[in-house]
Amino acid sequence: MDLLQLKYFQTVAKYEHLSRAAEELRIAQPSLSQTISRLEKSLGYQLFTRNGRKIELNECGKAYLRRIENVFMELNEGLREMEEISRKNNEKIAIAVTIPSILPDLIVGFKNLYPQVRFRQYQSSSALMGKQLESAEIDLGISTVELISENLQWIPLLREEVLLTVPPGHSLADRTSIRLNEVKSEPFIAMPAGHGFRDITEDFCREAGFTPFTAFEGDEAGITQKLVARGLGVAFYPSITSFNSASSDTVKLRIEEPSCFRTIGLLLNKKHYLTSTVHNFIDFVIDHFEQIKINHP
Repeated sequence: MDLLQLKYFQTVAKYEHLSRAAEELRIAQPSLSQTISRLEKSLGYQLFTRNGRKIELNECGKAYLRRIENVFMELNEGLREMEEISRKNNEKIAIAVTIPSILPDLIVGFKNLYPQVRFRQYQSSSALMGKQLESAEIDLGISTVELISENLQWIPLLREEVLLTVPPGHSLADRTSIRLNEVKSEPFIAMPAGHGFRDITEDFCREAGFTPFTAFEGDEAGITQKLVARGLGVAFYPSITSFNSASSDTVKLRIEEPSCFRTIGLLLNKKHYLTSTVHNFIDFVIDHFEQIKINHP
């Protein structure tokens, strides 16, 4: 067997359809079929179940495919390492974040030190970020959710308090702190369902014994505090890395009960090769958040 046979097998397994696989590979279908047959003969096992024109992976095929995909992943990692040696890919960083507002300071600060570096940025959910790290689509992720995986490493950067904002004139506006269940009947202004910050704050509410009524939600986080200021509801507010710049017209309250904090962390895949530029950026990010902790004890 050779790598070409393995690539042909991987493509047929992807489509479970010889014509589509042959079209992607740009070879004749009979030639592809013969290659798969030769591979099976050399292995001594059938990899597909055939029923007329229908073809699908059998249990042996599924097991072999998992191994083949690991082979190609290792080959890709080897290529990335060679590109680093030849400095062809040492000036690129692909990063995904769940808090997009933190990126400008990080990127501008790092490019002041390394102006030649190019960034590719993604705004991802934590679940998508995990998949991107596993597939090496990104080098790093910054998330408020720790992803548990054999391959992923989580580096905590900052433990941030989450506050509540209310409009001026609100019955709680003259307070400095509250218990969260005191606003259980209030309308909330929130990010869309599935957004990381929304998930975290709904967990806070459940811990306080209620499910929040969300009166308004939207992707434009900067609007949140303006809606609060207009008296349309209350909202959660990250105290340091606020993604929606709290309006001076809103009142910020500490939450005494339950404890409302989130942890921001850096994610990377331990099995993937990282360039020296990415390692420099990791050091820069850690130092950046250390400075934030010093300035916001």
